[in-house]
Amino acid sequence: MLFVSGGNDVVGIGAEGDLGVGLHIKSADSSASANSSADELVVEASGQGGINILTGNSSKGNIFFGDDGDDDIGRLSYSHNDNSMRFTTNGSERLRIDSSGRVFIGTSSEVTGEGLLQVKGSTNLSAFQVNSNGLVAIRFFNASGSGVGGITVNASGTVYATSSDYRLKENEVA
Repeated sequence: MLFVSGGNDVVGIGAEGDLGVGLHIKSADSSASANSSADELVVEASGQGGINILTGNSSKGNIFFGDDGDDDIGRLSYSHNDNSMRFTTNGSERLRIDSSGRVFIGTSSEVTGEGLLQVKGSTNLSAFQVNSNGLVAIRFFNASGSGVGGITVNASGTVYATSSDYRLKENEVA
């Protein structure tokens, strides 16, 4: 059913539009309110809900973000050609997740044989800050899930915890 409420500037599909100022697609009442900063399109359900973007096998599904100077300054794009999800900010691709779950930041091409997270940059590649001194910034796990090392940040230095410790060595020579 289609409901038009001209006095309230709302069009409802499935039920009378009672949320937002634009198009309200409602399969059931969620008892939620729409945020007024993004209420031109409201999809509402009492259980799972969603939006489908369906395209051809070698095409892309896109959500564009634009302004008066650039109609695609930001973009969320799914490429069916290589089954990757791409995130664009300021007109350039910044992050890609490929079909095998690898994450590329600052690059869209794989360094062959490298890990799940690949980061490329022309300046400082990464920065890690902990909320309190003495916390582990990066922790390493083996294939069975056991912790085998980490990097801890203290007030005046960095501690590298590793299983390669001189106290664990045998037949040690200077």
